Amino acid sequence: MSKQVKDALRLLLLTVVAGAALGVVYNVTKGPVAEAAQKKQEQAYKLVVPEADKYEEIDNTDYNDSNIESTMKPVLANAPGVHSDISVNKVLVGLKGDKVVGTVVNVTSHDGYNGDISYSVGVDAEGKVNKVELLSIAETPGLGMQAKTKPEHLEQYVGVASDNFTIVKDGTGNLKKDVKDKTEKIDSLSGSTITSKSINNGINAAVVTAKTVYSTPGLKTVGGVPIG
Repeated sequence: MSKQVKDALRLLLLTVVAGAALGVVYNVTKGPVAEAAQKKQEQAYKLVVPEADKYEEIDNTDYNDSNIESTMKPVLANAPGVHSDISVNKVLVGLKGDKVVGTVVNVTSHDGYNGDISYSVGVDAEGKVNKVELLSIAETPGLGMQAKTKPEHLEQYVGVASDNFTIVKDGTGNLKKDVKDKTEKIDSLSGSTITSKSINNGINAAVVTAKTVYSTPGLKTVGGVPIG
């Protein structure tokens, strides 16, 4: 057997062994990774709609995890505040006893500077943004990652009832305003307009989704609580 054939066989064997090892590692870690992601999401629900003592899905197949994106796609296409590629991933209704106190909407913006940005948005029964909690972001450190390291940016949305927030760069946004003085204008992250606009579009989409849920006749939670 020639040296070239032996070398090729050794390389093939090494590739097979490495592939098998990677497969074992993946199978061992995928469970804990998925569990950690689920736990992070559940923590986000409580952060964005803290008044709720339980979170229920909607008893309508159009609003379950499999179909919510397609249900909302034509609605978001006509929403004035949504100008980019957004996926609505999940909708939960926050309940305190049998009273609806808010809606949790998980969204993913697909046009971040470095790719997808996922987050939970809490919208109260009056259409005001409760809080925005990042689930996954990998933007540029010191620029787009300021969305995570500077929570005051996302705090600009809190307490405002709007589905048409806009990003401004002239300092006239909500960054230094009290809640009572807040408007639809959101100060951009310094040096990161792309990330700012990406997240902003997703927040608008989340509010539109929550309003759609609140205004659709006959919707109720899986526990039988009327939503509208």
